[in-house]
Amino acid sequence: MAQETEPAGETREVTGIVGREGPALVETERGNELVFQLFPWRADRGKVSLSRLSVVTQTHEPIETWFDRLSPGAPVSIRGFLPDWESSHGLVMTAWLGPARDPALAAAVQRWNRDQSLRHPAFKAFDYDIDTDQFSVTARWSGKPMQLVIERPEREPLQAIADLAARLFDDSEVWDMRIESWLRREMPDSGVADCVRLKRVTVSGRDRVELLYDDGDALGGRNLIAEIDLGRDVIVTVDVIG
Repeated sequence: MAQETEPAGETREVTGIVGREGPALVETERGNELVFQLFPWRADRGKVSLSRLSVVTQTHEPIETWFDRLSPGAPVSIRGFLPDWESSHGLVMTAWLGPARDPALAAAVQRWNRDQSLRHPAFKAFDYDIDTDQFSVTARWSGKPMQLVIERPEREPLQAIADLAARLFDDSEVWDMRIESWLRREMPDSGVADCVRLKRVTVSGRDRVELLYDDGDALGGRNLIAEIDLGRDVIVTVDVIG
């Protein structure tokens, strides 16, 4: 259980959804402190807040125990105090109350679960990486397997980016020829155009697509990144990295 803490402000019961990051254990001069976030959350069955609430408490329990209790997306109930309840930083947890059964958070849980899944007819089911907030799947580019990564867009719907990726892959042979021509024109003496191997495609938006290539040792074991703007249908640049 969380170590009992003397309240410095009004203590309330708080229910909320554990954030994507889950819990972490931080060593301080006062001992081990458990930190995590709730989003969304509400206090004393009041209005649901869509801000992120940071929570901290001292604990003597192993972090594995808290990983089980505070899995990302789980609805939980705690007791704690916050000097300024208009703020959303630094709630001190005084008691762990367990899994929450809060109807007002049910819709938020459904949205959270939906936001972590992505399927598309061209690629089937994507894997979700909670640490990077990215979706990935093994796909075939010009008939060869490689990794497709979709980053969560800021402005467009996630499914729209998956549709964009499907159209990109449909034209993969065309893009292969265009990038090969670019390399022969811009790097004529390197021989890299005959050696590159595509490893990963990352789609972040209509104007932000990156193709990561292995140089095939033509440049001493380095990588190349081709940047594509699908909105303008152009290769923006090809950079050598590493």
